[in-house]
Amino acid sequence: MPKNREPEPGLFAQALYARRLWLGLLFFAALIGALFWLAGQQREAAADMPVARADTAPASYPEFAQYMAGYPVLAETGNGMVKIDNQANRSAVLVQIYPESGNAALRTIYIPPRADFTAFKLPPGSYRISYRQLADGSRENTVFTLSDGQTQATVVQLESARAGVP
Repeated sequence: MPKNREPEPGLFAQALYARRLWLGLLFFAALIGALFWLAGQQREAAADMPVARADTAPASYPEFAQYMAGYPVLAETGNGMVKIDNQANRSAVLVQIYPESGNAALRTIYIPPRADFTAFKLPPGSYRISYRQLADGSRENTVFTLSDGQTQATVVQLESARAGVP
């Protein structure tokens, strides 16, 4: 009667080694592919970034939309909200909110390109937004009004930069 032959230990070890080698190579190829894909995504995102001129856009601006440090935040007695929308703009903006009949800025806000910012606790009344496009230095103004019983933010859409950034 013939005896069952068990596989030689060397063949099993070689098969296991070959399987691990192929799995390792497959993982490495997937990792390299993912890195190339991420690099392509970064190149695409960089192409959408605005070109900022050094003389109008100092490096001291924050990364995200926020109140500018060192400027006062005044008139915090109301329930009014204004959403300042810079989504369609490829230029960062420096925004100041004034009472329509006043010259003292109540809020000073930096908003990066394609972003927005909501200012809260403004009392009812008419306001003027003055903003500067950091890409080309142009200045714009717009007005808005907040009512006493406001339940949603008033949206103010900023104009896109006229020159310097398409």
